[in-house]
Amino acid sequence: LNIMVTLSPISFQVSVRDEALQEKNSYFIKTYVILFCMSAIIVGIVQVALVRRMFRVDTSRIRI
Repeated sequence: LNIMVTLSPISFQVSVRDEALQEKNSYFIKTYVILFCMSAIIVGIVQVALVRRMFRVDTSRIRI
């Protein structure tokens, strides 16, 4: 019991540092997710535009 009492302040400090690190990491995770979603949307739009351009038909050149 005496050991637990002496270790409590140390474990409290570790807990506070862990919570601070979690908050810092949550900011980086949120930023990464937002950037990833935005880049995925942009890449999707560019891919659709390129595929449509590949299959575009010029009606003035069609000969049947």
